[in-house]
Amino acid sequence: MKPVIAILGSNGLIAKSIIHYLLSENKEKLILFSRYPDNVESFLRKNNLNCGKEQAIIRSLCDFPSNDQFDLVINATGITSKDDIENAPAQFIKSHEEIDSMIISSLEKNSKKIYVNISSGAVYGKDFSNPIDDNRSVTFDFSKKEKMDIYSMMKIYLEAKHRALSHLNIVDLRIFSYFSRHISIDSHFFLAQILSSIESKQTFITNDEEIYRDYLHPEDLVQMIRIILNKENINDFYDLYSRETISKSEILELFQKKYNLNIEKKCTYHSINSKKYYFTTSRKAAISGYIPKYSSMETIKKEIAYMNKTGINKKY
Repeated sequence: MKPVIAILGSNGLIAKSIIHYLLSENKEKLILFSRYPDNVESFLRKNNLNCGKEQAIIRSLCDFPSNDQFDLVINATGITSKDDIENAPAQFIKSHEEIDSMIISSLEKNSKKIYVNISSGAVYGKDFSNPIDDNRSVTFDFSKKEKMDIYSMMKIYLEAKHRALSHLNIVDLRIFSYFSRHISIDSHFFLAQILSSIESKQTFITNDEEIYRDYLHPEDLVQMIRIILNKENINDFYDLYSRETISKSEILELFQKKYNLNIEKKCTYHSINSKKYYFTTSRKAAISGYIPKYSSMETIKKEIAYMNKTGINKKY
């Protein structure tokens, strides 16, 4: 019998790519929960992932956990833009806590279930003057009241809560940078801004500051999820990584040479993507058997090639 995976937040970027790979390989049955179930159904049709109820069931998020039985649940709910936090920080905290508590309540009724929470490198705060390593502790400065700090605070809180529930199977997967064919070019991500400039034939404005990123390929994320699916008595966290990081200059060179990106560098330009070394050198995940297949460059090239065939997404 196929294992059953429930995915919450099925209309989001990370969830869509997980769904795409899982359904394409047809090794698991999926239950897809979303606030917008019609959008999930539309996504499946658009990407030729039409399938019967024996492979995927779509449900409203408010129906979770319904009467469906599942072996593993993925919490891929998140934010679509920083405005979600800036405009309603209290609602952001409330909704994330409610979803997390619903999942934990489900686990309490069946301790064999596994909960995979999609976390973030944001748990490490704002200091990325050096890459993250195994010696870096997770801290949060409560004396600062910047609204975007709430995102980091929420991620830290949820992970602390999960470690305290050591009797339950809960794994937090920290993703630093992520890119897939399902990205919206209207989003604030660095690669989305580049794609938007190419699509609109406008000059991409940046500065001379070098930054380094580690773009996780969706297939490697699915690899780690399947490793966890086969574990027993697991309560832990893992920093995820690609086979090799990439610099901003390498990214710009790729898009300039292959996609005719026009670039203008202004020393006064302030980028929201200014974390210098936003990646991890921790290889703790390797102990569990995780071996990334793709480098950051290969991730970008592979997903862009698909987008060139099917068209760029302007919205989720």
